[in-house]
Amino acid sequence: MQKDMDCRFDIISERTVFMQKEMDKGFEQVGKGFEQGDKRFEQINMKLDKLIEYVEVKIDARFRESRIFTIRIFSFVIIFSVISVTGMFAKMFHLF
Repeated sequence: MQKDMDCRFDIISERTVFMQKEMDKGFEQVGKGFEQGDKRFEQINMKLDKLIEYVEVKIDARFRESRIFTIRIFSFVIIFSVISVTGMFAKMFHLF
């Protein structure tokens, strides 16, 4: 009976070792999957960074154009106002 019990324990421990090896293989595969996922997320992150940088450059260029346009319009308005006020004073003092 002792030999029979020892034989059963040996079979159980062989099954346990086999199952442990299979589980380890499964965990390794899952780990590899996570590593591939991490690499993919890093690539996506890099692409998003490049896209954001591109958009920022375009926005900065638009702001620069907008500032130049605003300065031109403001300069025109100031010059027009100065000419108008000068003409008004000239008319008031009967210079023209």
